[in-house]
Amino acid sequence: METEKLLRLCRSVVSLTKEIDNKNQRLCEMEHKCNQRLLDMEHKYNDSSSTLSRLVLDLTREIDIKDQMFSIMEHKYNEVSATISGLIEDKKRLHEAYSEELRQMNLMRLQNTKLEHELEYLKGELENDAKEQEKCSAQIELEQRKLIVEKEKYKGASEEGLIFEKIVINCHFGFSHCI
Repeated sequence: METEKLLRLCRSVVSLTKEIDNKNQRLCEMEHKCNQRLLDMEHKYNDSSSTLSRLVLDLTREIDIKDQMFSIMEHKYNEVSATISGLIEDKKRLHEAYSEELRQMNLMRLQNTKLEHELEYLKGELENDAKEQEKCSAQIELEQRKLIVEKEKYKGASEEGLIFEKIVINCHFGFSHCI
């Protein structure tokens, strides 16, 4: 019965350990993915920003030089503004997605911490159960030795069978909690 409990606890410990390892692996993958997305977003933003800056400067020079092309310049400016708005919206969405993934990672960290605490608790219970089983085994062995000594002691007695039977019954009832 105790052995079954120990086996169940061992299986629980192994299962929890595997689950923690899997979640830690997923956490690392998610972190890498988030970092890669941020780098990509930063490169796109920097590229777009430098492109837009050059375009605005060119447009300003052309406006000063060519007044007659004002309507074309205004059209390009509107396109650039739309691109900037799109980039700002993209940045906002990416930031929200990043925040959500961070929240999920923190939740997973919290779950891992809970699982680690549960694992430590189960390990402690397993150790306590093993110590209790060792203690009971030692106590039973000691009582068996005492019985052998008692048996030898009463061998010569005329009521040998009755005395030995009484000792066995007393011993059995006295240590049934260890079995």
